[in-house]
Amino acid sequence: TTVAGIDNYNNAVENALTVYPNPHTGQFTLNIDSRNKGKLHLHIYQIDGTLIYSEALEKTAENYNRQLDLSKYSKGVFYIQIITDQGVFTEKIIYN
Repeated sequence: TTVAGIDNYNNAVENALTVYPNPHTGQFTLNIDSRNKGKLHLHIYQIDGTLIYSEALEKTAENYNRQLDLSKYSKGVFYIQIITDQGVFTEKIIYN
């Protein structure tokens, strides 16, 4: 069963979230292009579920860019999680 609006929200967030380059070599750019302004929570997890980065943001513009650096961590798979009032979106990134 699908709750009305959830699929539309996930599609909107997925289309608005860009991580590049992916795969990356330690540094990458996160871009959130969305008309939804307000509070965001950004989390980055290692493949084993260990939280390695957390930031609470007040998104005031339609486009948010952030350069992040994972070079102090071992290479592998990480997950970026964006949490908003409308829901949660997770993107897999690869550090090689």
